[in-house]
Amino acid sequence: MGSVKPALFGIIGYPLSTTWSPALHEAGFRACKLDHRFVSLPVAPARLRQSLEGLSLLGVKGFNVTVPHKEAIVPMLASASPLVRTLGAANTVLSRPKGWHGENTDVAGFATSLWRFERTLAAESAVVLGAGGAARAVVYALVKHLGMSAVLVVARRATQARELARWASSLFPTAAIAASSLSDTRSWRGAFREAALVVQATPVGMGGRGRVVPSAWKFNKRQIACDLVYGERTDFLKRAHKDGARAKDGSGMLLAQAALAFELFTGKSYPWRAIQKNLSRRGA
Repeated sequence: MGSVKPALFGIIGYPLSTTWSPALHEAGFRACKLDHRFVSLPVAPARLRQSLEGLSLLGVKGFNVTVPHKEAIVPMLASASPLVRTLGAANTVLSRPKGWHGENTDVAGFATSLWRFERTLAAESAVVLGAGGAARAVVYALVKHLGMSAVLVVARRATQARELARWASSLFPTAAIAASSLSDTRSWRGAFREAALVVQATPVGMGGRGRVVPSAWKFNKRQIACDLVYGERTDFLKRAHKDGARAKDGSGMLLAQAALAFELFTGKSYPWRAIQKNLSRRGA
């Protein structure tokens, strides 16, 4: 096909039962006439460091990172972008002469997925459910790129939520960033009711299982409800839609961050038009 030497890319996480990343990247490779391959690589947490050594020996040129490895992988990298160092989380890793190099495309990916709501969200408040690597990227994007003035981080582990809130407050001292425990519903019910945006940034809801927002609570019609889980109608999204909120799954963020990762992997822009044209020819 092309003159570029074939290369192997992939995605690591655990588990990896459903991921759109291989299909997205391989479609991009075909459209750009590249002989590269992109594969799913399930990696258990206890084997992360060992797996990095194995990927290097196999000649893998780069890979995406998903739960639960986004934060754990950072200390194992030879180098990382300033954003990765700031966030403490990487979702894209590249092979460099001196070792693995970490990048983060989640921040820009999430911000891009909500840019059409930028004016609606500016100077408004948000509730972010979760305090992991994805939640860190979300909070950073909300304040830095979307101009939100107040964010409440709600997590199962209150200490983790407080750590994220302290970290974000140190970066954005003019924003009101606070934390709460998921189980202490009285402490965050008011913020939930008033928020212009509610983001579900935990794995809860995958496979149609689990609920993070109490069943008696209701969304309202002026809210945007965003679940980072993609390709599934989670309880969170079903209820938001039923209550009249603007419900969005994580596919927009996934597509945007994947396009940025593709450019890092190949040096080429993601060929959206070519892929969409091909899909339309097939009647998709």
